[in-house]
Amino acid sequence: MPMEQKSNQTKHILNSDLIGMKQIFLIFFTLTIFSQCSQQKPSYREDGFIRTEDEVALYYQRVGTGAEVVIIPAGMYLADEFNQLHNNTRMIIFYDQRGRGHSSKIDDLNKLGIEYEIADLEAVRNYFQFEQISLIGWSYAGAIAAVYAIKYPQYVKRVIQIGSIPPCKQDFWEKSVRTKSSRLGEEEKKEIDAVYKNYSGSNDTGEFIKQFYQIAHRPIFYGEVIENKFRDDFYELENERPDNVWKFILPAIIKSMGDWDFRDKLKQIKIPFLTIHGTYDPIPTASAEEWSRTLPNGRLLVIEDAGHFPWLEKPEQFYIAVDQFLSGSWPNNAIIVQNQNFDTEKYDP
Repeated sequence: MPMEQKSNQTKHILNSDLIGMKQIFLIFFTLTIFSQCSQQKPSYREDGFIRTEDEVALYYQRVGTGAEVVIIPAGMYLADEFNQLHNNTRMIIFYDQRGRGHSSKIDDLNKLGIEYEIADLEAVRNYFQFEQISLIGWSYAGAIAAVYAIKYPQYVKRVIQIGSIPPCKQDFWEKSVRTKSSRLGEEEKKEIDAVYKNYSGSNDTGEFIKQFYQIAHRPIFYGEVIENKFRDDFYELENERPDNVWKFILPAIIKSMGDWDFRDKLKQIKIPFLTIHGTYDPIPTASAEEWSRTLPNGRLLVIEDAGHFPWLEKPEQFYIAVDQFLSGSWPNNAIIVQNQNFDTEKYDP
């Protein structure tokens, strides 16, 4: 082999090695910086109540003072974990939905439903007079974030939904319910019934919640159920008792949606919209694909070996992706799902 050809091959190998080393260093640097940021205590924190038009008090937590605003429902689940997303330029507003967390207890079924959820989200935005917000919606709040963006497109900058309920009821919802039920054995179902029997009507709220979720969360975690990762006071919250959440609040919200199908209206949403979904979530991945397929500027990030709580099971992958998206770029592994309407130049985040 001529000396010149050997030299060129050597340069090519060295350049390839150098590029690989740079990529490894960049990944390591990103993880290190994000890890350091996630350990920082909030520079500013306040909490309080926002009163809605129908006199419901919504509890909120405000973290950070940045100009970029992210509003996140379900603060009773997410606040202590997701507050690491705040930084010098980004403020996070968490709030507990009506009948949940520290917000007003709701005893009247006529004061529950998706329209109230949308109105409450707007009440939070309007209270602070934010002109532009980003939204993060988990589980049924993923649909709330989407419907809010349909109704108030002028206020929404970008949306993330995590483990969202399906964009349409037909084909997806019943499959979700069946999948979750099939992952519980008969003995486990009897254990759940026994927890209700032992604690419904009792004052031992903490044990009621803990014992219920240690069993009921098994079908929605890929690995072991991760406990004690919600807000510090979660197990003390009367509104979070299973007989309130699972027997009253959630059935009322799902019933209010009827045979829902948001897909036609989703085509109006032109803002960047990221759907994050764990492969073990009982809500089928096909449902998440349908969200992204329907949204003109939607992309899907699938997280392997994670269930309905991907930020607990795959935190590094999850938080880096969310931070990238909120900072204005698509996560590296986010894909377009056969979306013919997507225009990269027109709808780049």
